[in-house]
Amino acid sequence: MKFLVIPILSLCIYRYYKTRSKVIFFTLLFSLLVTWFWGFDFAYRWDAVQHVVRSKYYLTHSYFGSTEERHSFLYLIWGGFYRLFGESETLTHLINMSLGICGIFGIYAISRELYDDFTAFIALLVSLTFPAFFLVNKWAYLDMPFTSFVIITFFFLFKYLNTGSDRFFYSSLIFAFISYGTKDPGLVLFPAILACLFIYHRVDRKALISIGFMLLISVLYYFKVMYYSAIMAEFSVITPLTFGGDTVAIWAGFLRHEIAQYIYTGIFFLSVFAFLKTEKKSEMFLYALLLIQILLLIISENYPSKLIFSFPLFPWGNYVPYYILLGLSVMCLLVSISLRQTEISIDKRGVAMLIWAASLTAFFIINGRVIDYGLKPLLDVSVLDFRYLMPAMPALIILFSSGISKIVGSKVYSEKSKHIVLLVLALTLIFNFIIATNSTFYYANSGNLRAEGYKELQEQSPEVVYTHWPFYYGSGYDIGKFAWVKDNITVKDIHSNYFNSTEDRTFLLFDTYCYTPDRLVDFNSKKIEAKTYLLSPLSTATTEETVNSVYILKPERGSIVLRDGFYTVEYWDNKPTRWMGNSSTLYIYSDKNMNTTLSMKAESFYCQRTLEVYVNGNVNPVSTNMIPTSFVTVESAVNLEKGMNLIKLATVEGSNKPCDLADSNPEDTRDLSVAIQDIRLN
Repeated sequence: MKFLVIPILSLCIYRYYKTRSKVIFFTLLFSLLVTWFWGFDFAYRWDAVQHVVRSKYYLTHSYFGSTEERHSFLYLIWGGFYRLFGESETLTHLINMSLGICGIFGIYAISRELYDDFTAFIALLVSLTFPAFFLVNKWAYLDMPFTSFVIITFFFLFKYLNTGSDRFFYSSLIFAFISYGTKDPGLVLFPAILACLFIYHRVDRKALISIGFMLLISVLYYFKVMYYSAIMAEFSVITPLTFGGDTVAIWAGFLRHEIAQYIYTGIFFLSVFAFLKTEKKSEMFLYALLLIQILLLIISENYPSKLIFSFPLFPWGNYVPYYILLGLSVMCLLVSISLRQTEISIDKRGVAMLIWAASLTAFFIINGRVIDYGLKPLLDVSVLDFRYLMPAMPALIILFSSGISKIVGSKVYSEKSKHIVLLVLALTLIFNFIIATNSTFYYANSGNLRAEGYKELQEQSPEVVYTHWPFYYGSGYDIGKFAWVKDNITVKDIHSNYFNSTEDRTFLLFDTYCYTPDRLVDFNSKKIEAKTYLLSPLSTATTEETVNSVYILKPERGSIVLRDGFYTVEYWDNKPTRWMGNSSTLYIYSDKNMNTTLSMKAESFYCQRTLEVYVNGNVNPVSTNMIPTSFVTVESAVNLEKGMNLIKLATVEGSNKPCDLADSNPEDTRDLSVAIQDIRLN
């Protein structure tokens, strides 16, 4: 079907270019809007429910108090509608969809303001099929409304630059503040606005005072509200003052992610024509870029993200093919310029678009998430979520659309070349639309899996469902009282302190996060798998993939969760055996308060060691045992509380690496102390 749709779509685009047909415009717009608003039961999928929880929390708590919870103006918008109509998934979906579509039409309006109708038409098609916009806007997330507020900010700015009307300038500053109040990257909009004014020679005393005043308001808002938010602790300000000589390498790591994501969108290469003069002799360069564009689509299908569940919509860990294409495109451009076949032509509009994209790109280079700093190579410590660059993407979409419009509107290119360009455009649009729908179903089916888990758990009438999502619970309140409730089940987080409470409970665990099945011992469990069908964007193939799995687990007396410090299970004479390092911890479940005996078999590595057993954080061990280099039974008298009890095993002498010992495996670099088998309560 898609191979029929692609040429039809390219012909429709060409026909609209020739006639500005309203029938074509509204037919395509209506079709894409149906798919845009579709998915009313997707809003609370993935981890989006955390934002709904916060929005409901601020209905009864002061937004301007010094709470450690996250803040966003979007929570106030949702909360206002919840007060009027009550909280529901459909209402949340409609609010986000409406805000998102305002951003899409904002892209259309900016394109018309700066360029022409045909550029705006292409930008509208690209935006409505753009995978990140399409996917994220179906969730109750902050990102698409934030992107819309950024777009509206620049729309009013460009209206001011074109008309000189002060009301547009002040509107731009107001929406810049709203953007910042929605997500903190909005702070870069103020210097971006100033830079655009400078490019257009519109910097004056009034502009400086106005921008300075709104920036001051934003700083005061930060110290009044956002300064206390624990979400800020996830990010580091990366400058030479904080990271010294490592700063440049860390910046390069972030930039590597960001450029790869821009390339992966499919609209990066052809956007260069927004900065080129269209000349007959540059037609070879055009065909070279069209070939690179087709190669990009092929590579995008075959080399997606290596961690698609956690890092979708950009090629995490598969960057080399994309940078090869980038190198080829740069080489073709330089050769074409050196042969005087291509000439660069940069205007104020293009520079303003670059300022828009570069300001938000730079924000996540200087203020980014750094993980395992000091443990990994510097280029690998940076982490980039695919949603971070969403507010920068509209500028790239407009440049891409301008480039396509310039090619098609040129009088020097042949009609054949124009048809080929529009055919490649249609191919890119359909490719992106399939990626968007694949991703949407991928995560929707993952969400369906949670719903199946709820159904299973309802049969057991549990009090609490624990999920893997790390909502931050501030110390000043019990978020559980305001938690989202689905089918009369309260959702709490397995990482919270509630894990140590004494109430009976049932766990809903995902095998991608928290504790993998090999760390669960003696649980009564049932596994449910989520599957989804994925359509190949470039072929007729359809594949079925497992998204993730849910384990419905009912703890019984003696059920164990291996927390940390244990290595992968090994089987010795068909018995599961786990080596530990210097120390290890586990949770063991008791159905009542009781005095009992904790039993296990233990064997020391290389030499005899002293093994100490601690219970529930007590500083004194409940037993001290000498462990030889062959298995012995270790028994410890323990006083257990009802619920999960924390057990710590520690060796006094520490551990050894086999690779450091002459008669051991030279390739084994693990720190080994004691091997454990058959942990149980007597």
